[in-house]
Amino acid sequence: MTLTPSQSAQLDRFLRVPWTLLKSFNHDEGYHVVRVKELPEVLATGRDDAELGAEFWNALRSALTSYLLDGEPIPMPAGYKEPRQQVQVVPASRVAREGDLWQPVTGAGGVALLSPTS
Repeated sequence: MTLTPSQSAQLDRFLRVPWTLLKSFNHDEGYHVVRVKELPEVLATGRDDAELGAEFWNALRSALTSYLLDGEPIPMPAGYKEPRQQVQVVPASRVAREGDLWQPVTGAGGVALLSPTS
């Protein structure tokens, strides 16, 4: 299944959340392990930082995508607050050019678009 544009925007925001990472080293096998405390299904292994990083981002993206596709709530880190969203009003003719990160909602005199703040 493919994410909708709105789900893709949510995924991008969730990838920037400050997740609680648990890192360990398997001395017997000689590889690093990273888990996400809030998302136990996220598990990455690697013999070096590059391999570990690539596996981690793939595992995190896959887990978050599953939550979004299944409509399940995503467990967030303790104390995490969603960033405030910025609202901009633009003519409807600009909506198609802004890309998938914009989420159109009805607005007076145009379309109000939501975008995560940086």
